[in-house]
Amino acid sequence: MAIKLIPGSIEIRLIAVMLLLTVLPAAAVGWIAYKQMFENIRSERIGDVSRIADSKHAQLAMVLTRANDRAKSFLSNLVAQCGGNAAKLSPVCATNLIKSYLAAENASGAFLHRNGGDESLIIGTSAARNEKNITFQAGQLAQFSGIGPGNNLSYFISVAEPAGFRMVITYPSSTLDPVFASPPTELGQSGETFLADGGGYFVTKPKFTSTQGHEHPISARPMQSCLNGQSREIIDPDYRDISTVMGFRFIPEFGSACIMVHIGEEEAFAPLKLLQQRLIISMLVFGLILIVITVYVAKSIVRPVTSLTKVARAIASGDYAVQADVKGNDEISELATAFNFMTSQMYEHSALLENQVRERTKKLEQAQQETMALLRRNQALMKNSLDGIIIMDVKGNIVEANDAFCRKLGYTREEIAGLNAAVWETQSAEELRARLENLIGKSDTFETLYRRKDGALINVEVSSAGVEIDKNEYIFSSSRDITARKQGEAQLAESLLSLRTINQALDEFTYIAAHDLKEPLRGIHNYTSFLKEDYGDKLDESAQKYINSIQRLAERLSALIDSLLAYSRLGSGEFAKITVDVDAVVDAVAEDMGRFWRDATQGGMGIELRRKGPLGTVQGDAMRIGEVFQNLISNAAKYNDKPSKWIEVGCDRSGAATVFYVRDNGIGILPHHQDSVFRIFKRLHEQNKYGGGTGAGLTITKKIIERHGGRIWLESAPGEGTTFYFTLSEGT
Repeated sequence: MAIKLIPGSIEIRLIAVMLLLTVLPAAAVGWIAYKQMFENIRSERIGDVSRIADSKHAQLAMVLTRANDRAKSFLSNLVAQCGGNAAKLSPVCATNLIKSYLAAENASGAFLHRNGGDESLIIGTSAARNEKNITFQAGQLAQFSGIGPGNNLSYFISVAEPAGFRMVITYPSSTLDPVFASPPTELGQSGETFLADGGGYFVTKPKFTSTQGHEHPISARPMQSCLNGQSREIIDPDYRDISTVMGFRFIPEFGSACIMVHIGEEEAFAPLKLLQQRLIISMLVFGLILIVITVYVAKSIVRPVTSLTKVARAIASGDYAVQADVKGNDEISELATAFNFMTSQMYEHSALLENQVRERTKKLEQAQQETMALLRRNQALMKNSLDGIIIMDVKGNIVEANDAFCRKLGYTREEIAGLNAAVWETQSAEELRARLENLIGKSDTFETLYRRKDGALINVEVSSAGVEIDKNEYIFSSSRDITARKQGEAQLAESLLSLRTINQALDEFTYIAAHDLKEPLRGIHNYTSFLKEDYGDKLDESAQKYINSIQRLAERLSALIDSLLAYSRLGSGEFAKITVDVDAVVDAVAEDMGRFWRDATQGGMGIELRRKGPLGTVQGDAMRIGEVFQNLISNAAKYNDKPSKWIEVGCDRSGAATVFYVRDNGIGILPHHQDSVFRIFKRLHEQNKYGGGTGAGLTITKKIIERHGGRIWLESAPGEGTTFYFTLSEGT
């Protein structure tokens, strides 16, 4: 096999591999370093806004706490200086002291009130709406006069002293500006801090213009989270819809307020851009240097490898005398030495290998010739066969196909050559392969569907056998088109179903008609009885005879209708399917018909009942099977005028099916009447001769046997007796 190498391909691949082995780790290290620095800067910026937010919160709390402490001390001094006995303050004294305190505090107003008293004192402008009922929550130090622009411009504190005096002092919100006026240097040019009231409105002046205007509350997500009592740091859009690194603190000292601290995300992470630029430049410089080094190293490695490649190509072309140059003592030189040793060994053994190849080629050609001879021997059979015949390998690839097979599937011989059987098989490819592999050394016949070239499906019966010829496995398969047979079977099944439906409808009609006839017959019989009872003595002998004839005919017709009803029920009712002991059934019939077996001198018919061997068991309905034996034995007893009468019941198990029989030595049946004995109401003798009866017994017997999957027939000779044979399903 020739070795084909593209000049320089090894060198290119080696350079690519070396670059991958060096650049990828370097890129991974650079990426990890970048991610680490990104996280450090991110953590640092978040830490900055967190510390500043905590610092502003602490400053604001300190301002309010000190204001409360000063107010408490002032109120105590006020009560001491202007109260005398502390029961009542001097208004003039209190007013002067409060004005001085407000001026020193930069406060805008105060309200003084004693609990339980009516007197109060208001100095300046008070922010409280109802100074007497002011209550703060736990930890609350102050409260804005209201929410929103114009309402949060002032705030107030409330202090009390033991004597019951309470003072509310109002401050302008601008006194809080120093806490938020100068953002720390850590926040840069885009950073700021501000205070918002419980509705999200600005209290201190913001650094930038809000997208919603300062007359509206801040709807940014961080502000909403803060107003819900949260204090944390996030990266999210601010009131300008600009992404910022933000820290916010809920301020319970005002009841509900928020301190917001943020710096623009672009400025916060500006060092990362510089880091990215430096990292890219470093990677490019590193990559260029690495490429130069890699190319140099690769060339120094590839040159001797290329030389060895030329030697390998020469060896592949059959030149075993070629020798590789050996320079140095490195691994490649050792490989060249190994090549030289290999070529010398291959040169020595090449002649031996050629002889072996020739011998194997000769055996292969011989095997092919034997295979073709076998195929030629079968060509005559394949050509003249009306069945489709194909030869294929175990994978289903066609080796040969006769004209009948091609015509059957609508292909030409040229089209079918080389096709796989999966093209026309309706089985899956996996099922077909498994079936063919299991056929080697075996044969199988089955029915299936083939798909013609035009897509039509045909029913076929396939016979296949697998053989092995010189270690090659072949499948010989013949197929016969059974589409017409399948269509005939389908039509027959359809006809049987239609006939069954018609019979069922006839049975239903017969039952309904017979049932409806019973009612008028009962009326005829009853009215003739009434006529005979009431007017019998007034009627002459002819009238009496007519009435008796009418009653006999009505009774006869009623019996016929009863037989017709019994026959119709056989077509619709369900039969039991149990194991039936036939000997027990015959014993029961004999006991019910005991009058037949009594001696004729005692009023019986003097008939001998014979039993030949055990009758065994069958599957079916015990009551219906008893009815079969009762009808056959009754007929045998009725149609017998011999002095010595006998009836024999037995069975024959020598054949494939058990055959039961009831035989007698009676009058026999004429040959031309034997085919009509099973027709309903067909009597072969006069009504009063050989007893009564409706002529339906044998018809009912035949239908019961057929419902059990059996059949009934007879053999008879006039004057010598009759034998009825029938089959039933055998028991287990």
